[in-house]
Amino acid sequence: MNKPKLIGTAKLLIPPQYGKTILLQKLEINKELIEYIIFHGMNTCQVIFPVTPRGEIILCQQFKNGIACLNGLGTTISKKSPLLLELPGGRLEKNETLKRAATRELFEETGYKSKDLIRLQDRLWYDPAVYTGFCVPWLALGCTKISDRHGDKTETITRKILPIRKWFELIKKGEITDCRSVAISFLALPHLKSANLM
Repeated sequence: MNKPKLIGTAKLLIPPQYGKTILLQKLEINKELIEYIIFHGMNTCQVIFPVTPRGEIILCQQFKNGIACLNGLGTTISKKSPLLLELPGGRLEKNETLKRAATRELFEETGYKSKDLIRLQDRLWYDPAVYTGFCVPWLALGCTKISDRHGDKTETITRKILPIRKWFELIKKGEITDCRSVAISFLALPHLKSANLM
């Protein structure tokens, strides 16, 4: 197999907004020149599996523009609610460490602070064939509420608290469809079992 070769640097197709943009990258594959569209996420995303001392998980129910947009296109895919139940998370801000960003996002989206924050893996790619963005998965243990959430003005979040076992039941039933939330839940599972939270 001939390895694809990058030709020049990627060209910005639209101005960045909310830390995202679209790039055009030229590639040479099997001696053929191809122009490839790549979605570019300019900020690392933190996604947190937050657990209370009572063995509950703190979740966010949020409106998702992508689902609403897909529904509006009249696709043959059955329409789904744009309200998604998922783990809290968000983008890294300027001059912020990954751990600090995870702590801040947990607080902003849920109003909770953790006693112990564990990085579960270096990174999880979303779809590396067409998207540069990835997330860093965290497990937040001993989470206690310190105030109401202070989320971003563009977010409409409802906080939900469930027993951890109920969360995994919803995943197994196919009711949780956010791939980050599903993957990070299973990365957290060994830690939850060793802490007798499952």
